[in-house]
Amino acid sequence: MVTILHISDLHFTRDAAMHNMREVLLRQARERVHDRPRGEKLLVVTGDFHNFWAPDYADATKFMGELIEAMDIDPAQDVFGITGNHDVADDKVLEPILKDKIPDWKMHKIAALNMVGSGNFDFLDWRMEAFVPYCAFARNLGVYPPVEDPIADTTPARVHVRRWRDKLNILHLNTALVADGGAKDNQLADVTTATDHELWRAWHRDDLPTLALGHNSFYDLQKGQRDALAAMFAQRNVSAYLCGDTHKVELDGEKQTIYIGRQTHIPNVVSAKGVADLTDNYSDFGYYWHEWDEDSDRVEALFYRWRSE
Repeated sequence: MVTILHISDLHFTRDAAMHNMREVLLRQARERVHDRPRGEKLLVVTGDFHNFWAPDYADATKFMGELIEAMDIDPAQDVFGITGNHDVADDKVLEPILKDKIPDWKMHKIAALNMVGSGNFDFLDWRMEAFVPYCAFARNLGVYPPVEDPIADTTPARVHVRRWRDKLNILHLNTALVADGGAKDNQLADVTTATDHELWRAWHRDDLPTLALGHNSFYDLQKGQRDALAAMFAQRNVSAYLCGDTHKVELDGEKQTIYIGRQTHIPNVVSAKGVADLTDNYSDFGYYWHEWDEDSDRVEALFYRWRSE
C-alpha cells in the first residue's frame, strides 16, 4: 500500500480552531504512517502556503517541518508542492530581493503579468521573479537542493516533472501565472512546456502512473488549456489531477471528472482549505488521504472534514 496525504491552502491564522485542526492532522499522520517504511508514503501540497499579507513563510516552514517529522518522510524525495495565487510575492516582499540586481524590477513584474496574461509566454522568465520567495521556501524545506542564484533558478515554480521512488511520475503545474488574488476562472499554466517532449524525457517512465498537481481546479483553467492538458494527460498516463484553491470540496459530478478520451476519464480531486479559521464562514476545512493498493492498482480517496463543534 502507498499512502498519499493531500493538503492545500494553508492560510495560517492564530486561533483555537487552527491549533486544534493542526494537532489532529499531526496526530493522525503519526498514527497512520509514521512507522510505515519510507517509499510507502508521500505528501502533496497543492499551493497557497501562506496568506497574501504574511511577510514570509515562517508559519508554513514550521508546520511543514512538523508534518514531515510526523510522517517520517524525506523532504527531498517524498514531498511535492506547487505554488498558489497566495504564493505570488507582493511589491513589499520583492523590493529588497530584486532592487539591487534588477533596478527596473517593478516594470518587469507588471509587463510580465500583462504579457503572459495575453498569451505571450516569452515573458515567463520575468513573471518568475514574483515566485522567488516561494522557491526559496521550497529549497529551505529541503524539497529542492540549494542554488547559487535563486533569482535565476526558479525551478520549483516552473512546470517540471519529478519521479517518486520509481513508482510515480509527478507533474508540477503552476496555475498562478496570471493570478491577481481575485479571479478564479480562466487561469493559465505553461501548457507549451507541459506538453513538450523535452520536459518529460529525463524523468518520465511510460510504465509508471502520473499524478498532475495544480493549484486551481482543472475547470478553472482556460478552455484551450484544458483541451491541451487533457490530450497530454492521455499520452502521459496521468491517473489524477490534484488541486485546491476553491476552499470547497467539489460536489459537482461533472467537475469531479476530467475526460481525456471518448471513454477515458480521470478524477479532478479538489482539496478543501487545510487550516481552520473561526472567522471563515465560507470554506470547507479538511484534507485527503489517498490509499493506493499497488497490487490491484486501486485507489481509495478518504476525505477528512474538520468540524469544530
